[in-house]
Amino acid sequence: MRPDTPQRYEYILIENIQGEAETGLAIFAWRQFYDLKNRQDIPLSYGDQITLKNINLKCTNFYGVEKDPNVRLSNFRFENLNIESVKTKMDKSIIDGLVLKNVYLNKTLIE
Repeated sequence: MRPDTPQRYEYILIENIQGEAETGLAIFAWRQFYDLKNRQDIPLSYGDQITLKNINLKCTNFYGVEKDPNVRLSNFRFENLNIESVKTKMDKSIIDGLVLKNVYLNKTLIE
């Protein structure tokens, strides 16, 4: 998810990926405009029904997910992932309904 505009991502399947990346999953809050021009609410961003499956990835930070009150994340599924990552912090509480099945981070099973 991009931080320059509110986003809504639903029913996405990413599978059969092998390679290298800086960040495996990047979700950041919307920050483009700091002056809301008298707008009382901040637009929300959503991610729902997202699946990452059959992925072998080497990266600096696999779980680049930022906790933000204006981002709603739910029903993510990580299945058959083998991840090598320099940064290993993974706050699973940020995603409501996160399912991990056969997920290895630096050869350690994540549950």
